Amino acid sequence: QIRHDLLSMGFKASDRILIHSSLRAIGPIEGGAEGLIDVLLDYFSQGTVLMPAHTWEYVNAKHPKCYHATSPSCVGTLSEVFRNTPGTIRSAHPTHSNSGWGRGVKDLLADQERFDTPCAPQSTYGCLAEEGFKIVLIGVDFTRNTTIHGLEERAKIPGIVTEEREPLEVVFADGRVVSSPQHRHTGDDRSEQYDRAEAPLLEKGILNVGKLGRARTLYLEAAPMFDVILDLLAKDPDFFSL
Repeated sequence: QIRHDLLSMGFKASDRILIHSSLRAIGPIEGGAEGLIDVLLDYFSQGTVLMPAHTWEYVNAKHPKCYHATSPSCVGTLSEVFRNTPGTIRSAHPTHSNSGWGRGVKDLLADQERFDTPCAPQSTYGCLAEEGFKIVLIGVDFTRNTTIHGLEERAKIPGIVTEEREPLEVVFADGRVVSSPQHRHTGDDRSEQYDRAEAPLLEKGILNVGKLGRARTLYLEAAPMFDVILDLLAKDPDFFSL
């Protein structure tokens, strides 16, 4: 059924996709999360699969070390199982890392610890459009679309990150410790308004609605999404404000 659903939504083996997900929303799956990941990697055998492996929930000034090999993802079961799937690699951003598998993923995830904001314009999130990615939200809505944080950074929306940087570090499996001070999201809950972007994207025919298992699934190409949301923010910097 998962294969049929992916085919029905028009996905191809060569597609490059970033997935945000609710495993529970999909419903029972043979093999659980591991079974779903096996199907995804087989289906997108010529493409690229990314998932968030964020640690922002618990890596902070009081607990400043992100352990690259072992710090768990705080954004869902599927993302954590994917992080531990053989053949995936993880970027080294201390709070907003991604795990990836497939074509070009090594270059896409390299050196992310050099950026001092969650989703810098030159980061993995900032490069999704030029790299030809699609964003897929399985059982979640645009409030979980992390890429929009990056578009707000690109649009230089004031007040979205802290003025001060927290002295965070990435600890690698070989014992290396890399300093990666970070401006943090200010916690104003702007992301809870990101679903406001769904209507204009639907009206323009950019956002699609499908189904994966039991889960309502939103999917779209990153490039036109970037254009629409950056235009919305240029016209109204407070578009996502409470």
